[in-house]
Formats: sequence, C-alpha cells, structure tokens
Amino acid sequence: MSQRLVGFPDVFGSKRAGAVAKAGPLGYALGGFEVEAKELGIKSIDFAIAMGSDDGAYSAVARVNAADEDKTSRTSCFVQVFDVTTGAEVAALTNLTGVTFRVLGIG
Repeated sequence: MSQRLVGFPDVFGSKRAGAVAKAGPLGYALGGFEVEAKELGIKSIDFAIAMGSDDGAYSAVARVNAADEDKTSRTSCFVQVFDVTTGAEVAALTNLTGVTFRVLGIG
C-alpha cells in the first residue's frame, strides 16, 4: 500500500514530481519492488529517489529503466532494498510489510 505525501504531486519547471510512503512487500523479489508512476500522481518517471526504511534497518535505491528511450513507456521504477548491517541486498521472499520506504519520482 502506498500513500501520497502531503504537497505532492507538484511541478518543477515543465516536470511533475510525486512522492509516496510505501510499505514494503510481503515477499521481496530480488532486484526490488515496483512503484508505479500513477501511485506518485504522475504519468511517467524520468528520475527516482528512494529513502531507506523508516526503522533505519534498510537502505534503498530507486532505479528507472534507462533503456526505455520513449519516456512514456517508463511508467514505473523499482526500489532495491539493502540491509544496512551487511550492505547486501535483502534475501528473496523477505517480509518487508512492517517497514515503510519513501519514493520521489520526477517525470
């Protein structure tokens, strides 16, 4: 489940920005969990940033598929999650439902 943050979506020049607080998935998939542009209140994602978990146990990196030259096809990003103690990506199927990640997308 995701919840839009107060003040978003917003506009920066000709770009829109959206931000959400999103609970982690029940069964994490290696490579990250998906955040859709529509969750952020925007149509496509050119750039994304993810913050670590609210409990401080995990760091997070957002990635957008740079191979998609047609920006209208970039309708989501993936948030990859790492254990702050080991620095390794969390194991597949890890339950992250008890933690929240913040994601900012610009598109």
